[in-house]
Amino acid sequence: MLPNNGNIILAATQASEIYKDSVIHVIPSKDVGMGYVALSTLDMTCEDPDAIEEQLTSAMESVTTGSVSLAVRDAELNGVKIKNGSYIGFVGKQMLVSKPGLTDTACGLMDKMLEDGEKFMLTVFCGEDSSEEENAILQKHMEENHPEVELCFIEGGQAIYPYIFVAE
Repeated sequence: MLPNNGNIILAATQASEIYKDSVIHVIPSKDVGMGYVALSTLDMTCEDPDAIEEQLTSAMESVTTGSVSLAVRDAELNGVKIKNGSYIGFVGKQMLVSKPGLTDTACGLMDKMLEDGEKFMLTVFCGEDSSEEENAILQKHMEENHPEVELCFIEGGQAIYPYIFVAE
C-alpha cells in the first residue's frame, strides 16, 4: 500500500495490522512523487514481498516533490511574501517561491528544487490548469538553466495544482 500522504502512514500501518485475510506491506510514501518513483522502479519479476518493500522504500529516499498552486490569501511563510491570487511553489510544508505568474513561479520552484545539483531527472505532472504554451516555457527554461537534468512531462490532469514536480 502506498499512502502518498505523511498523515495517513500510521493509519495505513494500523489497518494493515488489523486486516487478517492478507499480508499488507505499507510503503511509507509521503506524497504522490514518492509513490510515483516507487512504482516506476517496481520489479514485476520479483516474488519476495520483503525485497520489493525494501526496493520501493529505497527508491523514495532521494525524491523531492514540489507543487505549484494558487494562493488564496495574503501571507508570509519562510520569508516568502504571498499575495492572494498569486501563484505559490512549495516542497512539503516549506514555501519556496511566490510570483504573480504561473510560469514564473513554476520556473522558480524548479530552480530551487534543482539548486543542489544532485538531481538527474525532473518529472512534471501537468494539471488541468496548465497549457502546452506554458509547458513549452518550462521546457525552454530547463534547457537553458538545467541542461544536465532529464525532463519528462506527464498529463496528470490533477485539479488545484497546475504543476507537480518530482525530482530524483
